[in-house]
Amino acid sequence: MFGEKIMSLAVQNTRQIEDIGESVVTVPFDKKAIVVIGAGPVGVHFVNELFKKTNEYSVVIYGNEPWKPYNRVQLSSYLAGEVNRDELELESQAVTGANIEYRLGCGVNRIDHKKQTVKDEHGNIQHYSH
Repeated sequence: MFGEKIMSLAVQNTRQIEDIGESVVTVPFDKKAIVVIGAGPVGVHFVNELFKKTNEYSVVIYGNEPWKPYNRVQLSSYLAGEVNRDELELESQAVTGANIEYRLGCGVNRIDHKKQTVKDEHGNIQHYSH
C-alpha cells in the first residue's frame, strides 16, 4: 500500500525527460534557458517568483525524483489518508505563455560555467542563460 501511494505521485500532465528518443523536449538543448537544478519546494518557489516578474524566458527544471514536486511536510498526512493528492502537489504558478519543462528522474552531472551548459545523467547538454 505504501509503495502504491508513493507511485501514485508519478508525473501526470507534465513534460519529462527519461529517454530522449521517446520524450518530448519543448526547450531545445541548444536554446539558452534558465536552468533550475532541483524540482523541490525551493525550485518551484523560485520559478513562481520569476514568473511574477516576467514570462519571457524558457525554464528547464531538473529533478532526480521521477515525480512532480510535492509538499514533503504533508507526505505523512497523505499516506495516512488525511489529505488528498491535489493538496500534496506543488504547482508552478506560471503565467499564460510561460514555457516550463520538467526533466524529472534526470539528475545533472556537470555544470560548465564558461560554456553555460549543464550535462545531465543521460549525456544531454542543455545551454543556459541563467
